Amino acid sequence: MLCKSHALGIQKKLPAFRPVSRFLRSSALEALNLPEESPAEGPQNASFLRFLQLEVQFYASNGCPADALKALNYMRKIRGKPTILDYNHLLYHYLKARNVSLDHVSVVLSEIRQSGFSWNASTYNILTNGFVKLGLYNDAFRVVCDMYENGLLPSFTCLMVVLRKLLVVDDLVASVTVVEMMLKWGYIPTPPSVNLLILRLIRCACIREAFSLFCILLEKGFYPNLYSYNPIIDGFCKSGMNANALALFACLRKKGYTSNVYSYTALIHGFCREGLWEDANWVLNHMVLDGHQPNVVSYTALIKFLCEHGKLEKAFTILGKMEQQKCEPDSITYNVIIRESCRQGRIVDACELLRVMDAKRCPIDAFTLSALVGALVDAGQADSAIKLLRSVSAMGSVVDVVLWNIYFDCLCHEGLLEEALSQASKMKENGFLPTACTYNTIINGLCKGGYLQEACELFSLFEHMGSGPDMVSCNTMLSASCKQKDSSLIRRVLHVMEVKGYKLDAISYTCLIQYFCLEDKYSECFKLLKSMASGGLAPGIVTYNVLLHSLCEKGLVRNAYKFFMDIKRFDSMFPDIVSYNILIHAAAKEKKNLLVAKLLNDIYDSGLVPDAVTYGSLIYSLCKEGSISAAMKLCCQMKEKEIYPSIVIYNILLDALLRRRKFWQVFLLLVEMSIQGCEPDEISFMILKRIMTQGGQRGHPDAMRATWVLMRKICSCHDQFAVSPG
Repeated sequence: MLCKSHALGIQKKLPAFRPVSRFLRSSALEALNLPEESPAEGPQNASFLRFLQLEVQFYASNGCPADALKALNYMRKIRGKPTILDYNHLLYHYLKARNVSLDHVSVVLSEIRQSGFSWNASTYNILTNGFVKLGLYNDAFRVVCDMYENGLLPSFTCLMVVLRKLLVVDDLVASVTVVEMMLKWGYIPTPPSVNLLILRLIRCACIREAFSLFCILLEKGFYPNLYSYNPIIDGFCKSGMNANALALFACLRKKGYTSNVYSYTALIHGFCREGLWEDANWVLNHMVLDGHQPNVVSYTALIKFLCEHGKLEKAFTILGKMEQQKCEPDSITYNVIIRESCRQGRIVDACELLRVMDAKRCPIDAFTLSALVGALVDAGQADSAIKLLRSVSAMGSVVDVVLWNIYFDCLCHEGLLEEALSQASKMKENGFLPTACTYNTIINGLCKGGYLQEACELFSLFEHMGSGPDMVSCNTMLSASCKQKDSSLIRRVLHVMEVKGYKLDAISYTCLIQYFCLEDKYSECFKLLKSMASGGLAPGIVTYNVLLHSLCEKGLVRNAYKFFMDIKRFDSMFPDIVSYNILIHAAAKEKKNLLVAKLLNDIYDSGLVPDAVTYGSLIYSLCKEGSISAAMKLCCQMKEKEIYPSIVIYNILLDALLRRRKFWQVFLLLVEMSIQGCEPDEISFMILKRIMTQGGQRGHPDAMRATWVLMRKICSCHDQFAVSPG
């Protein structure tokens, strides 16, 4: 901050100056025979005036404006003195001092007013430059505005200094105002300042204002460069105003202004953002014709657009074109294509690009690795995903917590639970803190693998961490303990939830209902449903279906149907197709054909669509009754509705046909399975093997042999069932 007592400091440093100065001043008056009361005239006062001016300059330069004003008042001994120029002289030197007080500046300005002088252009310019030097840019701007209102003309240098400083502090409103003043007075701002102002306006989403300013400057004779109009073209493109960008580009080209690779790249970006592939490609071709070689940014913009629209082949074509033009793709280019390759399931292409990146030492980002690992897992290649993550970690690449969690999920998916636990322990030793997601992933894997004891130990370890188990962990453990009917573990998990302040949610209640279903304690299930409702937690369809499925499994179809109808009356969201499938399957097993028909009619009346499970239950019911033709017909209806039979349905049909020795129909059914891409499973071979061992091939040896050969051909992996039919 400015020091208000700087003058006092100067006085302490120069204790002998004032008496000497007063002595010299009085001696000068005596030598010139000038009485102290009367103003001096004639040439003899020149040396005295010069002395006073030096005294004013000395005091002002050393931060003593009060003493400088006293010296200035002595000039009144000389006729016509002091003038506004003398006050300007004082201000100029004081504002250049090391420490300046705004209070002292105000005193000097008040003295000017009291002396009857008006500020002139020099006064304003001195104040402006002084405030800029002090970093008081807004004060400098106000001085310029006051000068403008009083009809005075600031210097070009003064205005440019203010403009540059206002741009430094991002005061765009004041900056634009200064430019408007300059244009009114016929000044043209320098290109660097104009370019910076345009860039700042565009970054603040003021693209139209930037364009208007650019047009006005062009009319006033401003000669722009690439840095003046490239940001405007880019701003138009990013704002979805591609037509404006192209019009400006064409206009500038017509006027003879040059363009470069960034001008064209901005247009390519804009057209790609709007999904205009043909236009973007047209710009790329004209770019080459204009003698500009597209850079990696230009090509990457096109590749990103193509990948976002699923045009992966064209993206690979552009990548090949880059390599032909000796334009080296960067990590962004590769990452974009790898992610889209993974999304489309083209794992081989993604892995090949990853190998190329590794050879070129291009950094691989975590998002790309996550996409590739996820694609490998989805393709059933979790072991490959594990190998990839191991190699990435071994190379010293940064593996973030998301990738580690994916790694743990892969290990759990492959049943490598010991490695998951070991790796988590090593991570902690190396200072890497597993997150709640890490623990949840491993706990879930252990529970699914049946390692409930190990899951409990990890859950206990999680309990003693700072955050402790979250709701996901508790529900995972609760679900596993309920399925295992482990009442002590259930109580422990519920205790942890109570300590943590977690309330039972829909998942928790569903787990407990499932437990009581396994224990045949249906009264407790209904109590839990009432507890959910009284607690303001509406049971969901999944909760109802769990109870419905349990009742049906225990053969309590009548009770299940009554429960189904009761819930249907007061819950508009219930039932869904799964609810109907549970009841239809149970009714079909119990040969309750009327109930099956009624439920099927209800499905259509409710606006629901039967799925593969629905058809499977109906086909099972028909086959059980011996109506194989009707079952086959229903299977055809499925395919007409683009609902393709699963191997379960095909096995039901195979079993029914083989039991009735319809071997050639079995052969045709296998042909159909092959066409549909549905391979026989172990159950299919077991059905065929059972019929063969019962002497099924005696009456129809050719059909049985053909059937067996076909099954072996379409599914050659079942060597354990390779029993020769002959």
